[in-house]
Amino acid sequence: MAFSVIRLNDLVNAIGEEFVKNLFSDFSCPVNDDVEFFLKEKAILYQNMDVSRTYLVFSEHRGEKALVGYFALALKTLPIRKGVSLTLRKRLTGTKSLEVTSIAAILIGQLGKNFSHGYNKLITGRELLWVALRKVLEIHQDIAGKVVFLECIDHPKLNEFYESCGFKAYGVNPDGLCQFIRYTKDIVLQ
Repeated sequence: MAFSVIRLNDLVNAIGEEFVKNLFSDFSCPVNDDVEFFLKEKAILYQNMDVSRTYLVFSEHRGEKALVGYFALALKTLPIRKGVSLTLRKRLTGTKSLEVTSIAAILIGQLGKNFSHGYNKLITGRELLWVALRKVLEIHQDIAGKVVFLECIDHPKLNEFYESCGFKAYGVNPDGLCQFIRYTKDIVLQ
């Protein structure tokens, strides 16, 4: 199925912030309150502060465009974990030197489907992730970034999902969230 992706900023400029907030008011993600809260309360703010970029994913439904999901991307530094093997350190940083303590990376900060009106059935989690990874590859072409990473709660189904999509467990961040990485050069679009 073909999906259209619209940058939040472009939509705000086209129809205005209040109309966008009204569109978001119908977004529901009962499986993850943070996903819903981010879209409704932080996405526009983070856009205006240049913290992240949010992308809205639409699909045709009964002759109209339906907001089926979204994702948010940000440029971040990924700390090199203490005790990481020299092989992994070299793959991440290009050197075995212990002086390099972080690398530039692209963060998939949010990824969520809209459960309102059954729209969650119009896109799978895997499809939404691949839409996000396509955008990651576009960004990678322009600004680099050896890895893309994401952080999530430690849940067997989430861990299995991300690993089945080519991500590797990397560690746990200071907030207790599991980190998963994927090398951008290894992303093959489906």
